[in-house]
Amino acid sequence: MTTERFGVKPGQYIPGEVMHEYLEAYTCEFGIDQHLRLSTKVVSAEHRVEGGWLLETHSTRGEHNKLTQVVAKRLIIATGMLSEPFMPHIQGQEQYDRPLFHSKDFQKYRDTVSAAKRVTVFGGTKSGWDAVYAYATHGVKVDWIIRPTGHGPVWMSPSFVTPFKVWIEKLVNIRWLHWFAPCIWGQDSGYHGIKSFWHRTALGRVITNTFWNILAQDVINIMEFDKHPELKKLKPTSSAMHTGTAFGIFNYETDFYEPIRNGTVRIHEKDLSHLSKGQVHLDDEEGTILESDAFVAVTGWKSFSPLKFLPEGIDRKIGIPYYPY
Repeated sequence: MTTERFGVKPGQYIPGEVMHEYLEAYTCEFGIDQHLRLSTKVVSAEHRVEGGWLLETHSTRGEHNKLTQVVAKRLIIATGMLSEPFMPHIQGQEQYDRPLFHSKDFQKYRDTVSAAKRVTVFGGTKSGWDAVYAYATHGVKVDWIIRPTGHGPVWMSPSFVTPFKVWIEKLVNIRWLHWFAPCIWGQDSGYHGIKSFWHRTALGRVITNTFWNILAQDVINIMEFDKHPELKKLKPTSSAMHTGTAFGIFNYETDFYEPIRNGTVRIHEKDLSHLSKGQVHLDDEEGTILESDAFVAVTGWKSFSPLKFLPEGIDRKIGIPYYPY
C-alpha cells in the first residue's frame, strides 16, 4: 500500500474506504477478480463419496436471484469468526417500535445518527465504542449499557504502548513474547519446555502474571480510566492475558471521553430487563427506564460456520466449529 497511490502515510490509520480500494486493486493486480463471485452466499457444502465437494450457492447479484451448483476438488473455509451476527431476542422487542439492529448493520441505519435524539448502545466491545462515538460526535444523547454479568468492557489500547512506545501490532511478531501467552498448541511450537516453565511452575506463573499485570496497568494508565468516575466503568474486568480477540485500537480523531465527561454519553453497568415502545427498561432496584429512539445491539457473533455441511454431522467429524443443536 503505497502513499502515492492510496494517500496513507506510514503509521497512519487506514480508513475503511481506502482498505476497500486497496483490496479491489489487489484482486485486479493479481488476476483474482475474474474468479470472484460477489453477492453470492454458499448455502450448503456436501462432501461427495468420490471425493471433492458440491456447493450450492445463492446469487443475488444484479437481476439474478438463483441457486447454482459448484463442484470443487478442495474446499477452504475462510469465513472467520465474524460472519453471522448473534442477535439475542430481547423481551418486548416486538413492541419497541424503533430501529433495533446489530452493529453489523450500522451502515444500513446510518440515518439514525442524524434523526435520533437519544439512542441505546448495548455492549462494550469495539463496535460499541465506535457506535457511541458516531452518535456522540453528532450531538446524539447515548445510553451505553454494559452488563455486569457479561464480559465487561473490551480492552482498548493506543497503537503504541509501554514506556518505550512500542508499536503494539509488532508485539505479536516477537517470538519470545508468545512464551507468556496461553495456547493449546504450545507443545507444537518448538518451545514446549520453556512454555511449561512459564505456565506450569510456581515461579514461572509468578513471572508470567507479573508480565501481564505490568502490560495491563500500562494500558490502563495510558487510557486514563482512573481519572474520572465515569471512565472507570470502561476499565476492563477481564484479564489481559486471556483477552484473545476481545481487543480494540483507540483510534478516534477527537477526544472520545469528552462526551462522557459532559454527560452526552451515560454508561449504565446494568442488565437489561425488557423493552417497551420507545423505552429500554433496566434490571435494577430503581426500575430505570431509558427513552430510546434506536437500539444498537453489540452482541457479538455466532461461533460456527454459516455453511450447512452435508451429510449431516460431517462438520464435527472434520473439525469445523459446528452448531451444537
